[in-house]
Amino acid sequence: MKFIITISLDEDGMFTAECPSIPGCVCQGKTEEEAQMNIREAIKDCLEVRAERGLPLTVTGRQIEVVITRHGKAAGVLRGFASEEDWFEYRLLNDPKFLKRIQKARRDVRAGKGVSIEALKEEANQEAKRS
Repeated sequence: MKFIITISLDEDGMFTAECPSIPGCVCQGKTEEEAQMNIREAIKDCLEVRAERGLPLTVTGRQIEVVITRHGKAAGVLRGFASEEDWFEYRLLNDPKFLKRIQKARRDVRAGKGVSIEALKEEANQEAKRS
């Protein structure tokens, strides 16, 4: 199973890891890596205890919008994500390195350095006919 975790630095200099979809599943580590290792064990332990007690293994998360106000006016919107895939897609579409690669690929295609999808389909069809 895959779970979304959060890791943050607390006021004591420790890294706190939490699995939001499992109530109470929290641990710490001296480094981010240690906190991540510890949360893996904590997740296993929490799931085992919840199963023994007949509790649901996880809770459902929901995506919500929170309007942040400043002096009575909207200053921004904070969004949550319904799934790890949504979070990954958001990160990917807002990653400067990824966006630069997309721009470069588009320039290459415009300059004739790319291969069109139609050409790939045609090549696949010809290959299939030869087989």
